[in-house]
Amino acid sequence: MDTDIERSAVTKDVSETGLLLLTRARLVEGQPVKLKIHRPGEEDRPLVLSGNVVRREMLSRDEIGTWREKVAFAFDQPQPELAREFAALAERQSRPSSSPPPAG
Repeated sequence: MDTDIERSAVTKDVSETGLLLLTRARLVEGQPVKLKIHRPGEEDRPLVLSGNVVRREMLSRDEIGTWREKVAFAFDQPQPELAREFAALAERQSRPSSSPPPAG
């Protein structure tokens, strides 16, 4: 397996100890992985973290689209700051927008 191939994924959930990704990458349980996490406002400076795949699950027929699998990933080192950052981002994104809808 070529370990230097870069793939895209979307972060679904983040905790101090790991995260859940939606991806098309073919990963296997136990596989070591390096993640480059591009955060809002820090896109030019991705956070690079290492860890292992702990679980993978095919998306249901209703969920499938661009992504094929949910992959749970455990960090080698706890990431409390990243977990707080993603929790704050999720909170901001869940608030109703204060801008009016576009005219049309």
